Parts: sequence; C-alpha cells; structure tokens
Amino acid sequence: MAFFTINSSAAKPIAGFPLPLAVSGFRVVERPMTARSDIVLGFAGAGRMAQALISGLSRSSMAFASMPVFYDPSDLSADKIRQIAPSAIRSASLEELCRKCNLLFLAVKPQVMPDVLRSIGPVITSKHLVVSIAAGISIGQLQSSMPQAAIVRVMPNTPCLVGKGISAITWTPGVADDDRQLVRRIFESVGKIVEVPEQALDAVTGLSGSGPAYVFRFVEALIEAGIRNGLDPQVSVDLACATVSGAMALLAETGRSPADLRQDVTSPGGTTLAGLEVLEMNGYSETIIDAVGAATRRSRELGAR
Repeated sequence: MAFFTINSSAAKPIAGFPLPLAVSGFRVVERPMTARSDIVLGFAGAGRMAQALISGLSRSSMAFASMPVFYDPSDLSADKIRQIAPSAIRSASLEELCRKCNLLFLAVKPQVMPDVLRSIGPVITSKHLVVSIAAGISIGQLQSSMPQAAIVRVMPNTPCLVGKGISAITWTPGVADDDRQLVRRIFESVGKIVEVPEQALDAVTGLSGSGPAYVFRFVEALIEAGIRNGLDPQVSVDLACATVSGAMALLAETGRSPADLRQDVTSPGGTTLAGLEVLEMNGYSETIIDAVGAATRRSRELGAR
C-alpha cells in the first residue's frame, strides 16, 4: 500500500496513485502499513502555525496516509500552504475537511473558534484526534462541541516557523498512548516540547506564546538606541540581532543561569552596570513581569467568552 512520508527528498511518483505528485518537500513512497500510517492530517486554518507545522513535518521522516488537507477562506493563506506543500488538498468547507481527516488541528484565532466549533461539531466522531492551538479555548469548551473526539491542547510559538519553537502540551484522559507519541513527534519537528496541566496554559501563553513579541520589541529598542547614539542604521541592526542571538546561544549552550551570565558581563563601576541601573530604575523587570501577567489574563478572558 502507498503512503506519503514527509521529508525533504525530491518527489517520486508511484504508478496509479491518484493525487498530483509534482511536489516539493513531500515524497510518496511505498512502505508497509504501521500503527500510525492511517493518519490523515487536517488543518482548520492555514495561518503561520499551520504553515510552521507542515514545514516542520516536511523535514521529518514521519509517514501519513495522505497529503495534508486544509481549509481556510483566505486565498493568500492557501497559497502559502501550497508553497510549502504543493499537493496539499484544499477543502471546500470545514465540514468536508473533517470528513477527510482523522487528525485535526484547530489553527484558528480564538475569536472565531465558536463559529468553527459550531460548523465541525456535528461531523466530528470518535475516529478524530483533535489538537487545538488556540489560546484560551479550554478543553471543556472543545469537548462540549466535540464530545466523541480525543482532544489535545497545545500552545506553540512563532519560532516554530524556523524549527526553534517551544510547545506546551496538555492531554485529556481519552488520548491513547500512541496518539500522544504522534503529537509529541509532530511538535518536536518544529522545536522543543513540555507537558503541563491545562491550568498552566494561560501562563504559558503569556510567557512563551507572547514572549517572542517582547524579545522583538527589545531588539527594536536596541536598534533605535544604537542609531540615536550615532551608529549607522544597518550596523545597529546587525549588532542588536547578533547580540541577542549570541546571548541566547550562550545561555543554551553553557547551561548556566541567566543571573550568572549577567553578572559575568557586569563589572563594578562599568558600562553594563550603568545601563542595567537605568533599566531597573525604570521598572524593567517588573514591566516584563506585568506584561506576562497581562497576556495571561487576556488568555483567560478569551476562554471565558
């Protein structure tokens, strides 16, 4: 039997296979059926997280029974999916999508989730494993619309787009062990994973879900500071980006604490201390803590709607 395996090799057609095979990043191979080779991936929503997951899977060796199927009303989003996986199948409706797949990713904004759930609820069955990556939408809300499905909540972040993300996963008791392993492997294809209880997901959203934006805003400020202090704009961009990426690499590779590494750079009476004193005088640490708190509360509010 023929199955699709997702990797970076060149496309190879199999005689008699009905789907278009002029693909990039996906290869059709003959392989024996395994416990998980019956899986058909479906994506409700074709935004950045769906694109990141499909791109990550294109770099893995995981095998599925079909090319991914997706639904998104936006032609622009659909085009981006096809740039990653030209043979991905665009469904005409959410209902059609659910009938074609058995592993469904809910990759839509929280604000539109109620409408999505009303559409798909009647066609979701016990064959479906549903993975929601929407902030604030609780397992209870999902189960009320899809009582027969096994449900997983995941909070990824945008560095998944380059395989450097981190995703927090929480399970319902009905998720089988092999399905758990499958979901782990999928999100490990775009970065690291942690497993947390559901009550922690709002804080995860505030920290790692929204956190990349805080880092980007910090980099913006570093760039502006360099320009104001006389640097060429492009030089300021290069210095700021390399400084942040280098500091993160140092943190990851040494295994030392952020406090220890900060102290290494901070000499008594030196330039770094002068800068840090201004940051703390202006509430730097507390402002970051307050930002994470505000994002956490907003995640809770989205779930309470």
